[in-house]
Amino acid sequence: MSAMSPIKNIAASILAATRISDGHATKLSLPDAHREPSIGLTPGPVDTGPPEGERTQSMPSGDRLAYLADVVELQRAELTRLLQENRRLNERVDQMVKLQEREQVLRQQMHATLERLSDNRMSLAASRQQDRIDDHHAESERKYLALKQSVAHLVTYIQRLDPGAGSR
Repeated sequence: MSAMSPIKNIAASILAATRISDGHATKLSLPDAHREPSIGLTPGPVDTGPPEGERTQSMPSGDRLAYLADVVELQRAELTRLLQENRRLNERVDQMVKLQEREQVLRQQMHATLERLSDNRMSLAASRQQDRIDDHHAESERKYLALKQSVAHLVTYIQRLDPGAGSR
């Protein structure tokens, strides 16, 4: 048995749900096309007996037109449902793409912020290093001036003790 096309599958469902009595077609209740099948039923093609062409040829012409009108109406309803579902899915895809783009922008902003923080931290570390160097330099300068002053006092003291020692 070859796989049935979706349209033939719908038509087969219609045929299975249509009862002909006294030359008039009577519609039976059909499940919604998008509803899950009940327990015990398996989705897929339905074998309803003779092919569609043979069944419609054996019907009176008025019944055949009513039957075809019902098929067309069901196909139109299914097409409308599918188009609405497609529109809904496309809207959802658009939302997902917008969310992805927003997420990418936020990631870029976060990356830039982290880089700035890292740069600030490195410049702060460099600034602290420079402050330590400046403090060390100032301390060395202070010690140098104190040592220079002490040496000057020592030389003055030695010159006073031995007045002739400075002229040699």
